[in-house]
Amino acid sequence: MFNVAFAFLAFTGLYWIGFNEYSPDNRIVVSSDYPDISGNDRELPADLAGLETGDRIVAINGERTRSFQDMKRIVAFSPEQELTLTVERSGRTLTTRITPYLNKDLAQGMIGVGSYVEPVIRKIEGQTASDNPWLQPGDRITSVAGTTVRNTWDIAVLLQKGRGEYPVTVERNGRTISDTLRLPLDEGNRPQLQVQFELQAFPTTTRDLFSAAGKGVEEVWNTFSSILSFFRLLTQGINVGNAVGGPLITTFYIGESAGAGLDISVAQGIVQFIQFLCMLSVILAFMNLLPLPVLDGGFVVLFTIEWIRRKPFRPRFIYYFQMIGVALLAVLFILVLFNDITKLIRL
Repeated sequence: MFNVAFAFLAFTGLYWIGFNEYSPDNRIVVSSDYPDISGNDRELPADLAGLETGDRIVAINGERTRSFQDMKRIVAFSPEQELTLTVERSGRTLTTRITPYLNKDLAQGMIGVGSYVEPVIRKIEGQTASDNPWLQPGDRITSVAGTTVRNTWDIAVLLQKGRGEYPVTVERNGRTISDTLRLPLDEGNRPQLQVQFELQAFPTTTRDLFSAAGKGVEEVWNTFSSILSFFRLLTQGINVGNAVGGPLITTFYIGESAGAGLDISVAQGIVQFIQFLCMLSVILAFMNLLPLPVLDGGFVVLFTIEWIRRKPFRPRFIYYFQMIGVALLAVLFILVLFNDITKLIRL
């Protein structure tokens, strides 16, 4: 119970103090419009639902979606379930139905869309910064190789067609600046644009303590629900090796999450670190309740059987029961560790 209590108190504290979520807004890019980037050349749910690049998904099943992350979170936990989307397009409000497909490698629902990110530079890194001193944070890229760009997907498509040098036009403080963008190439001669683009800040409303506690309960319950959803997906043939991570992968992603947050601000790094720890705490609490020897869930099963049969188990039986549990967990740990190492090598 300590893990659940920690997650509840931490979530409550975050919502009581208030924090920002950084994400692209709720506009979408339909991935089939960019087959060279997405690798999708077939009809996906977004195409069947009539979605278009630039649409805003403002609600799903009546639940408001302020950001792309809000939309992605709902879709991810709704594979093979029909959803009702409220869409804004060119000043009009439309309603359409869509059924996410199950991505078996990621164990989540997907509809074939990406985030629509404005090409406004937030940060320039690595060799891109040293080779292009004329480029500055805050610049809006308006064209690449003479072609107008609307979003970062447009830029990715145009960069694929060149070999490291591109005529680029940017807007800076109302002025138009044209110069040559020089990019390093990777081992496959693919250009590497080492640039981060602006995200939007979506503030959580600062709440009174009781409202924050209610939000803490909601977040803990949502995490439990996502775990139950994952176990349900196990029966649908998902790729468990890709979808599950062990201690090494967990540590890696904790570092990645905190690092991404710190790149925005120290406060954001702390928030994302706490959110990840809360999620991990709830997962550990759930796993501890599984009916396996050694775990608390295993003891619950033993005590329940003892209560039904009105007779305690012999100490020797309990000893072997525990040893079997230790052996199972040891084998599981080795398999998960091997899977983690394999994943890290691929990264």
